[in-house]
Amino acid sequence: MSSKNIIKLYEGYIELHANHTMWKIDSDNPETEYEYNVVLYFVIQEFKRITGQEVYLLGRNARHICVENTYHNRQQFINLQRCAKRLEKLLISNVNIIIRIGEK
Repeated sequence: MSSKNIIKLYEGYIELHANHTMWKIDSDNPETEYEYNVVLYFVIQEFKRITGQEVYLLGRNARHICVENTYHNRQQFINLQRCAKRLEKLLISNVNIIIRIGEK
C-alpha cells in the first residue's frame, strides 16, 4: 500500500488532503478571496453531488478537507480523495480564469 493511501484523521474526521489551495491562486489581491469562496461553494456542492458526502473544511484557513469518519468513507477513501483532488484543480483553474478576466 502506498503511503498516499494511508487514511489520516484530523479532529476525528477523515482528511482527504491538507493543501494550501488558496496559495495556488495567481493573485495577491485580497479581494480574490471573494471569487475563491464563490467558486469553492460550487465545488463543494459538486463534491456532494458526486459522492453523496458532506465536506468539512477544518483548521486554519480551512486547509483540511475532510469527510465523516465512517466505515463507508474509509472503504471509499481513495475515490473520495481522487474526487477532492480533481475538484481542487477545477477550483484553482476557475478562480484563476475569473481573475484574468477581471484584470482585462
